[in-house]
Amino acid sequence: MPDRQKRLPDYDLPMTAMDETIGMEATAALMAGTSEMLGLPVALCGVRHCRRARHCLRVRGIGRLPVCKINLTAEQNTAYFALLAHAFSLYIDAMAGDSAMLHHWLTDSDEDWPAAAQIARACLAENASALACLDETLALVAASAPPSRAFATPDATAALASPSQPPTSR
Repeated sequence: MPDRQKRLPDYDLPMTAMDETIGMEATAALMAGTSEMLGLPVALCGVRHCRRARHCLRVRGIGRLPVCKINLTAEQNTAYFALLAHAFSLYIDAMAGDSAMLHHWLTDSDEDWPAAAQIARACLAENASALACLDETLALVAASAPPSRAFATPDATAALASPSQPPTSR
């Protein structure tokens, strides 16, 4: 009987490059953040614990990709990797302290950048200098952006959550 093992696609190649650049833990955090941003743990994940927790528990499937990613269509797969690439770019530039490049990425016309900024910001939580670089750049972009292109910065989110004056009744 001939050996008819199905050859699995080599999804590990882009992950290997990311691992070499930022490390396995940061790569896993970016992939989990991307999955969560797209709502995959709730909508498509085959792991019951992820669905119940409503966030990615980093269960890996083929090529160390999240299990929920395996269920994506070709179009969804393209969107996943586009958002992951954007988050990776922001993460790298924030770690390097390159606010000029961050500003360039964040003022790009692509609609994925606000979501990618949230993913990168969550992954940078333990690195104060990189997080400060990203937050400062987000504040600059938000101040200069038209209202339709505004980013949610931590200060803006706090201001929305706790208004300075309570509404008055008429």
